[in-house]
Amino acid sequence: MPFNLRARGLVLYNIFCVLALIFNQYANLVGAQVLGWKFYIIYNVWIFIELIGVFFLFVETTGKTNLEDVAAILDGENVEPPLELTNKGKTENATIAVANTRQK
Repeated sequence: MPFNLRARGLVLYNIFCVLALIFNQYANLVGAQVLGWKFYIIYNVWIFIELIGVFFLFVETTGKTNLEDVAAILDGENVEPPLELTNKGKTENATIAVANTRQK
């Protein structure tokens, strides 16, 4: 996945996290005051719905120990890596060439 798309995704993720935190800061207080103990039942049902969504929608990456394996699952096997080592197996004078990552 291109870095600009990943960056936009992280921005959206952070915006929604902050909005959810702000909402929960005030809504939980009002909900607990108005509904009392019944609010916790509604809250737990919502948490369970989120758990079901995570279980069915998140990609399985258990047992993958490095980012290359996870990237192969998320991006596909045929994606060209953005970095290539030019002196494979040699540690002295190794250089890294950055592949062209611009979208056309």
